[in-house]
This record gives sequence, C-alpha cells and structure tokens, in this order.
Amino acid sequence: PLVLLAKITPPGNYIFQWTADSLGHLVSGMNSPKPSVDKIGTYTLYVANTVNGCASTFEIAVGEPDFPTNAELALKHITCYAAKNGELKIGPVSGGLGPFVYALDGAPFLNALEFRYLRPGDHTLLLQGANGCEWDTTFTIQEPPELLLDMGADTTIHLGTALQLWTKDMVNYPDRIDQLLVTPAAISAMVCDTCMFAPKHSLRYAVTVLDSNGCKAADERLVYVNTERYVFIPNVFKPESPDGNNLFRVFCGEDVARVQAF
Repeated sequence: PLVLLAKITPPGNYIFQWTADSLGHLVSGMNSPKPSVDKIGTYTLYVANTVNGCASTFEIAVGEPDFPTNAELALKHITCYAAKNGELKIGPVSGGLGPFVYALDGAPFLNALEFRYLRPGDHTLLLQGANGCEWDTTFTIQEPPELLLDMGADTTIHLGTALQLWTKDMVNYPDRIDQLLVTPAAISAMVCDTCMFAPKHSLRYAVTVLDSNGCKAADERLVYVNTERYVFIPNVFKPESPDGNNLFRVFCGEDVARVQAF
C-alpha cells in the first residue's frame, strides 16, 4: 500500500478524517495524518482544530505508480582470460521517478552509474526509483578462452641437423595470433611455418604470442646441439673390387662441411 502524509501547520490538536472516491480504497489510518491506500483515486482529507474549531479540506489524487521500464547498458567484456576487467556503464533510464539507485547481483543499492572488475558470466542489475518502484534485468559478461602456447619439450640434435622452431599449431587458437616476440631476436627470421634452422651451437629460445587484445601466451625451448664430429675412415679397401669397395675416401656425417686435408 501507499502511505499518504498530511503535514498541518501550525502545530496543534487536530482531528483527521479521510474519505475516498468511488475508485479509491483506504486500507488503514482513516483518522490519522498517515493513511494507507491501495488503489488509484482521489482522496479527501477533512481536518479540524479541536481548540478553536477551525477546519479545512483538501484533495490528493493517487495515480498509477511510475515504474521504470528500461535502462541503457554499455558492456565492456573481459579482454583476456582471467583478467577480471569486465565493466558495466548505466545510461539513461526510461520511465520511473529519479534519482535512481542501483544494486548489482544482490548487493546493497548504490548511487553509481559504473561497475568495474566484473567476473565472467551472468549478472543481475536492479534499479530503484525515488518512489520505490523497481526494474531489473540480466546481462552477460563474456571472457575469451585462454591463449596457450606449447612449443614442445626440450630437444637434442646433432650438429648439422635442421629442425623447425615454430608452427602455428603450437598455439591453441592460431587465428588469434597478431604478433610474435622472439628471444633472441637474431633468430626471429627462423620463426616461421616453413623455416628450417640448423644451429651451430646450443640455444634456448622464447616466443611470446600476442592477440589483438594484447592477451599473451609464452613458452621457451632448449635446443641442445651435440657437436661430436662423425668421421669414418675405412682401414681397408680393394681397388680392383667390383662391389664398390674400390675407392678410399673419408666418410662424414652431416656435421662435417669440408675435409681440409687428406
């Protein structure tokens, strides 16, 4: 019910009598300055001073409550996985009687038009006007899946062996790749889908992947290069052999580029 309030000046001893028209309905307090009503209509108050007999009447019209019906909401979704930086900004309210206060997810009402650090998922916003009328809605804060990079386990290769340092499949969402940061920078040109690299020394390299929102994924990998030389010199050969053992030569592995003296 709605409570009406009559304020009489000057202070004194008064009697009160409320009546309602055919539409209105008085619930309680008909003989008090604060009656309760539960229907629209016109209510008339008769008030008289018990000391001097002075009396007066006045009317008050009670209409339908002014409910808020909508509000403009601007959402900022979470930029990166686990960033916890979702935001809600509240714009103009349609209907209702201001000023308005706002409660998010069952928290106390606040006179705030912006809520930050929102978690991902569904949220409930309740707004309340100055007349106590309320409107609520739900909205969803989205969060992108985690960006992951896995370049595989550390590996050992022999000197002269070529390997691939990078493929897009090392990232769980290749289509989100916007930028690659490579350390050491000297091997940046070798970090591509078609590049094969034959390092002469062991190295540890690191790659950081950035997407368009600045989300990061990083990994590093050790490539150990075994520099033991594979050189084989036969201790016997047969010049007149028809089976291919008729030449004396040095046999080398892929780690040997040139025999300087023979």
